[in-house]
Amino acid sequence: MPKYVLCFIVFLFVFACSDNPNIDGMWQLKTIQSEENENIQKIDSVFYSFMLKRNVFSYTILKDVEKVNIYYGYIDNLSENEILINMDENFWTDDFRSNSDWTEKQRIFQIHKLNSKNMTLFNDGKIYQFKKH
Repeated sequence: MPKYVLCFIVFLFVFACSDNPNIDGMWQLKTIQSEENENIQKIDSVFYSFMLKRNVFSYTILKDVEKVNIYYGYIDNLSENEILINMDENFWTDDFRSNSDWTEKQRIFQIHKLNSKNMTLFNDGKIYQFKKH
């Protein structure tokens, strides 16, 4: 397990130094808000990572200091306004579904805001606010 934590820290360091205003890199999920109401769910332990050169997506959950869960998928389509993500079959598990709000293996997110520090995605009536990590 320590090698996974070390890999995660290296991954954070590499992408944290970038000031590129594209989706590539690691993003910390800060809030999820329902479009129907003003209910805001604050989150601080989930990260979305986009590795565009390899079309790879990862969903990382920091459980505690020694427990990190990483789930992988693929970026199947990226345009200026949306991104299509498919979770890898090997990571589409009960554990992933119980620790995320994903109900389908494939999701299309609309990109509402994207700059070098913040990103806002929209999917299925929910607004996801991220901060570049």
